[in-house]
Amino acid sequence: MKAIVKVLVPATLAFGVIGAASAQSFVVETDYPGPVVQSAASTATPAAAVPYLIQSSQGAVQVNPAYEQSTITRDEVRSKARLNMPVAPAFNA
Repeated sequence: MKAIVKVLVPATLAFGVIGAASAQSFVVETDYPGPVVQSAASTATPAAAVPYLIQSSQGAVQVNPAYEQSTITRDEVRSKARLNMPVAPAFNA
């Protein structure tokens, strides 16, 4: 009886490992095409890209002074903003 167990247990474990490996080999990862979005990160060259936030070892996180602050007030921005309403309802579920 012990001889049968000594043969069957390793054989069962080996078939289990083979089965798990073959199950993972059938998984196919597909890169579906999506919209190509031009972002600010993709247009900037690595040499020209500077970090927006700077953290020193002795202080808090600060905005990089190389970035200019806008002179437009909040009210000016809100006055130029528009809200486009769709013509028909969008049935997004």
